[in-house]
Parts: sequence; structure tokens; C-alpha cells
Amino acid sequence: MTFSNAGVPLPLLVSESGCRFLGEGGFPSGMFAEAAYQNHQVTLLPGDTVLFATDGLHEMRNHQDEDLSWGKLGEIWNACLGKSADEALDFLFAEVRAFSGEGRDHDDITAVVLRVPGGGCGF
Repeated sequence: MTFSNAGVPLPLLVSESGCRFLGEGGFPSGMFAEAAYQNHQVTLLPGDTVLFATDGLHEMRNHQDEDLSWGKLGEIWNACLGKSADEALDFLFAEVRAFSGEGRDHDDITAVVLRVPGGGCGF
């Protein structure tokens, strides 16, 4: 997979070798006319699943005013190994809601899951 990052959080890969962020950050799209964006490449294997999400996800807050955090997001995403893309997204949002409680959104959340077919489960 080849991708560039234009000001959104780094994609998060879960695979048989663990959970890790991919690439490096970049300026938000449209912020500077002269901005250049570096391409990043990663080889994905069957069963690998990548989460692309806006910052509203990891900045979700709970009733104690704590952020979900990159660490907690990584733990949740690591638990998605072996799940289909739909199952992973459903699990992710259920865990985020359990952390934050209802009605705690303070920012928009957009998430896209890319799963490489294979690795023992469906699409």
C-alpha cells in the first residue's frame, strides 16, 4: 500500500506481528499551497487490517475528562486482529462508546478500515 498523510492521525496497522502506526505526519490538506507530501509504502499481508481515522477518535474524552489516547486506541485496535472489517469497526466504536459514555462527542469521527482478505476470516 502506498499512501500520504495530509494532516490526519497516522494509520494504525494490526497484523500477526502486532499493532503499529504507519508513516509520518504531514500538513493538513490545503493549508499551504507549496506543501509537499511524502509517499509511504508498506507491504500488507493476508489478514492485516489498517485503521484510518480522524483525530476525533483518539481525542474522545470520558466523564473524568481523560482522552482515549493513542495507547488505549492501540489496545482496542490490537484486539481487532482476525475480525472482518465490519466487525473491527463495530468493535472499535463499541469500545470507544464504553470508554466515553453516551453523548460525549466533542469532535467529528470518521473511520475507514482496510482489511487484506485472507488470514482465516472473511472480508
